[in-house]
Amino acid sequence: MAVAVVAPSRWVVIDDSDSRIEYDGAWSVIDGTPLDSTGDAGSTYRASEHSTTAVNASFSFKFNGTNVFFQGTAPPLYLDVDGVVPWDCVLDGRSQVGRKINAGLTSENNFVYCKYDNLTPGEHTVGARITAEGPSFNLDRLAYGDVNSPPSSANAIIQVDYNDPEVKYSNSPWMSYAGYGSKNTDEAEATISFDFTGNSVAWYTVVPNSMLNASTASYQIDDEAPVLFAIPGTFATPQLYQKYFETPMRESKTHSLSVKYLGQAGAMPLSLAYMEVTNIPATTPSSSSPTFSFEGVEHKIPIAPLVVGIVGGIGLLLMAAFLVWFWRRRRRRPISRAVPPVVHMIKLRPRVPSVSSFENEKKRNSGNLKAIPDEVWEAR
Repeated sequence: MAVAVVAPSRWVVIDDSDSRIEYDGAWSVIDGTPLDSTGDAGSTYRASEHSTTAVNASFSFKFNGTNVFFQGTAPPLYLDVDGVVPWDCVLDGRSQVGRKINAGLTSENNFVYCKYDNLTPGEHTVGARITAEGPSFNLDRLAYGDVNSPPSSANAIIQVDYNDPEVKYSNSPWMSYAGYGSKNTDEAEATISFDFTGNSVAWYTVVPNSMLNASTASYQIDDEAPVLFAIPGTFATPQLYQKYFETPMRESKTHSLSVKYLGQAGAMPLSLAYMEVTNIPATTPSSSSPTFSFEGVEHKIPIAPLVVGIVGGIGLLLMAAFLVWFWRRRRRRPISRAVPPVVHMIKLRPRVPSVSSFENEKKRNSGNLKAIPDEVWEAR
């Protein structure tokens, strides 16, 4: 009897570039952008992948949880010359059953190589090892969760599935399809709402019937103006892991997201497979550093340190001015003392001196007077 799979509705998402993933052997980082148009399973995650073809190359990642899976771009018919998958999934040091192959005719992005459910709660190590020569093995994204303990919003990126209890659907007919983890509706004005804590949220869909005509919808954050986005249509095959929108970065706090369907019945529906909530908590700045606001990269200068700096600067200028004045006054005093006193020597004679003799005496003594420079007076 098959064991029922119990999976969480929230997952911690790990990019292939995360330093917590340990790579062993010859690996290279490749640009995922040229692969974005590959297949019908969406774009590569964050435009990069770790790739290898080296035998015995491996990677491993430690986590705490009960469920885990990892994805990448898988070439078609991923088999070696003997019809064997040329790599092993490894869990807690042992190769595990459950390896998957891409049986399609083209490469597929976001291909789930390995998925483990119902693990014993606690720490585990998951990874893969290349066992034979073959096409490249590309690791793009890893996710883990715990059915008993939802991840904290402090984690950088959290995947929230469509069946999370906090995702609210309007009273409209919502459809689900076997094998496609999503909810869909084409009823006008139908809404999906969700409160999240973070800076940004991205919206991903899985649409089984993609041959319908394109339609539109809108999303709204808090009390901001709604933003329109397109829902593409007329595809020949089902479209998986398609990202419809990603909100701009904003302040890390609790926000309300509301998505409304604006299309017509019979057109491409509003669909939700999962959301990815990005939360990068703001760091506490030092007194000499500006703080940052995510909305428009706005720089805000702390007021208190600025006022203290201005007052301190004015005080230093006043002190410097006082020292200059005091120094110049000290230098002026010796000059003033060096000026000899003017003494008018008048000899007493029986007769009254004439006016001309008095003027001559004044001229003789005036030569002993020294003029005090103007700047000395101005310094008083």
